[in-house]
Amino acid sequence: MKLVHRDIEQHFDFAASAVWQLVVEDSKHLYALVNSLFAQLHGDDGGFVLSHDNKELKLDGNAYIVFEPFTIDPNISRTVFNKLIASLRTTAYGEEHMQSTNELMSRISEYTYTLLDAQHYSFDITAGTDFTLDDLLKALKPHIELPDGSAAERLVDYFAAVRDLFGIRLFVLPNFSNYLNLTDMNKLANQIACDGHNVLFVEKNAVPLSVPTITITSDLSEL
Repeated sequence: MKLVHRDIEQHFDFAASAVWQLVVEDSKHLYALVNSLFAQLHGDDGGFVLSHDNKELKLDGNAYIVFEPFTIDPNISRTVFNKLIASLRTTAYGEEHMQSTNELMSRISEYTYTLLDAQHYSFDITAGTDFTLDDLLKALKPHIELPDGSAAERLVDYFAAVRDLFGIRLFVLPNFSNYLNLTDMNKLANQIACDGHNVLFVEKNAVPLSVPTITITSDLSEL
């Protein structure tokens, strides 16, 4: 997989290295590049092109920007919740579990009416007949569990969750040196590489990581 930009002569070849660093020394140019990429991730046109086996990939749906590491929580996203429900539903009605699922739904309905019949009021109580498996699954509140650990460890687990749920191929991390020290940055880069995630660090000042780096200097020349 490769990421190129029309104004950057070199390209990011993620087949050669899963982790890259882009250093943009001019603050305005750094902002413009990150802002342009962010816009492309939301469907706008821009200068970045992502490809795999010489076939262009839409950035929207294949790349993801993480702006800071400390508040990441996939469970705040309704999209993630709905994706988990859909995955569980598919499993429940698959060949292996369909009979058990249907039996469970029938027992829940029967038990509900048993409870209703056991009530002793001067009025009747009834219940809806449109109870679905989704209603049950939502009541159980499935969520992704990120284990406790360092910021680097939580990030790698977060990347795995987002990749598995949404097929994200590339994670872009702008200015992470503002939040993590050099030890944690190196730990993060190493864990990312071991887990097979494709990641681009974008920094104003070069971070001494053992990853290939492309630098755009303050006079916009390229190293």
